[in-house]
Amino acid sequence: MMESMETMKEMMETSIFEVFEKMFYVFLEPDGVECPDYDAEALVSFSGSMNGKMSLMLSEKVTKVMVKNMLNLEEEDITDREVEDCSKEAVNMACGNFLAKLDDTERFDLSIPVFLNSPRSVLRQGDDTISLNLISDDGEVGVIMQVFSKGD
Repeated sequence: MMESMETMKEMMETSIFEVFEKMFYVFLEPDGVECPDYDAEALVSFSGSMNGKMSLMLSEKVTKVMVKNMLNLEEEDITDREVEDCSKEAVNMACGNFLAKLDDTERFDLSIPVFLNSPRSVLRQGDDTISLNLISDDGEVGVIMQVFSKGD
């Protein structure tokens, strides 16, 4: 059963907020303004009753704060590897949280998350795409969710 895109967008926003607050102590809010210069992208695909993928676009500032808060490190001790791992963990958990909200009886398979040093995805709205621009005191996060029903 496909939820409306508006309902899915609200669920996705809630999922992102929950994961970022609980895991990283980063408090996001909707901004609506597109940040042109994200520094990294983490993405994960999923399949089940519907298929799709979620991408998180992250500013360098927010990734550093995420790692610092999750691993309790000082900023000068943070490695690129930790930024990558933390970003992949964030997209994995946000996607899993979203899919559980969407249908907690359905089992979805998630791919291994991918990390890109320079974002390739473009924030855009469409029939099959939800985009969010989020902001915190610690930097910006963009979210893109593409969903395809089984037939697509």
